[in-house]
Amino acid sequence: MDAKMLDGKTAIITGSSYGMGRSMAELFAEEGANVVLTARGKEKLDEVVDEIRGKGGKAIGVVADVCSTEDTKRVMEETLKAFGDLDILINNAGIGEQPGGAKMLQYSGHYVYFPGPECDPMDQAYACLYLASKMGKAVRGQVLQVCNGAFL
Repeated sequence: MDAKMLDGKTAIITGSSYGMGRSMAELFAEEGANVVLTARGKEKLDEVVDEIRGKGGKAIGVVADVCSTEDTKRVMEETLKAFGDLDILINNAGIGEQPGGAKMLQYSGHYVYFPGPECDPMDQAYACLYLASKMGKAVRGQVLQVCNGAFL
């Protein structure tokens, strides 16, 4: 069997019940990582955990609001109890929620050059896989734009 890019690694992925977080959790598990999924809603979180386990991946889900210190400590305790170590942390909490972001989006459509097609969550997941794997070990302090050539 071929070695996978994240064999033996353990990753915590917040906001992993939908969108980019879910795509990252599925991809990281497919690439051999033990994944700890967090979200605020239990039903969708359990669905993703069950899907990953159904494909042979190792996953646990922790219902948590990672903005809370107590919940963050609990996620770490659950991670260490289940897998003994932590190698990768991906925080999807609050993505796209910067001050003024909604107002900017309201006006930006007219000024955006977008050659198409639109990116999907898996495109972001592949970029994170690159950074979390050996291939991205020398990348530091960079902005990696996964936008399919769109710009303002």
